[in-house]
Amino acid sequence: MDSRRKFLKKSGALLVGSSLYGSLMGLASCDKNGISPFSVYKVSDDLCSGCGDCYDACDFDAINLPQKSSYSIIVDNCSACRKCIPTCDPNAITIAGAIHSIIVEKCTQCKECVPFCPEGSILIPDIVYSIDEEYCIGCGDCITACKSKGADCIVYEKEEYSVRNKCANKSCSNQCMAACSEGAITKSGSMAVIDDEKCTKCGKCVGACPHEAINPAKVNILANDCSQCGACYTACEFKAVNKEVNGNITVSSIDESTCVNCGICIDYCKEEAIVASDADNNVITQINAEKCNACGNCFNVCQDNAIAKKEFKASVISENCKICGECKDVCTFNAINQQ
Repeated sequence: MDSRRKFLKKSGALLVGSSLYGSLMGLASCDKNGISPFSVYKVSDDLCSGCGDCYDACDFDAINLPQKSSYSIIVDNCSACRKCIPTCDPNAITIAGAIHSIIVEKCTQCKECVPFCPEGSILIPDIVYSIDEEYCIGCGDCITACKSKGADCIVYEKEEYSVRNKCANKSCSNQCMAACSEGAITKSGSMAVIDDEKCTKCGKCVGACPHEAINPAKVNILANDCSQCGACYTACEFKAVNKEVNGNITVSSIDESTCVNCGICIDYCKEEAIVASDADNNVITQINAEKCNACGNCFNVCQDNAIAKKEFKASVISENCKICGECKDVCTFNAINQQ
């Protein structure tokens, strides 16, 4: 069949004036009676997109395309999601959209934005927080910060300060009493005594005691309940909260190759760590009519009704058809069928 097509295309011009061409034209004159052998291909109006591929492929001028489809972008409706761009093979679509990115310094790795990204483009490192008992004074600031974020991930293992037996009150200068601005430490015999109601867990007495006899309160992070919001890490002025990255992702980021710039993530970031950079003023949201082949794929994929379609008149195959079949081969919409 392929060799026959090639032969017909090469010899089509030579048929003019020949007896064979005359006989073919004689058969073509029977078209009105519905018996023309040149009516074997027909365009389905409901499938034809008006792209014009078949029109361009036909060397015999056997296809009429009265009006090609045309598409344009309704800028007011366009959300710059870019979903239409991958569907356009001729690269005729240009979208002037903002590029979203994460301000690393503001991001707390809470991951609250992650579930709302339809494309899975937000990359947040897994953070493990823990308490370093060497530096923790049990002040509770991390607990307060955690609750301010609506979480309850840090609890007291030991709520109050206490004095150990190694307290040498008789041989010291009562440095712990001097350090406590709340007057929560008093002397009872040879031991220092801490008034829990007055103690603010400031930790000053811990550092002041030369005998390391004061045990501070202790807190613990419930790892399974931790939301990774980082509030405890920021709130601890004693650097008692450890922050370790677990995994390959070390910095919060947005994958530009998959991000459609829908902006949903911005709405869910309480820290305002996600920003949209200004669009390039030189870029205009548009469909390049010279590149567009009017296939309609962008129109079908746009959920924002941002692409306008100018209706067309479907292709029509005339009696000049040489049955080469090339128009059928190039039609990606299966709109040309053999009858």
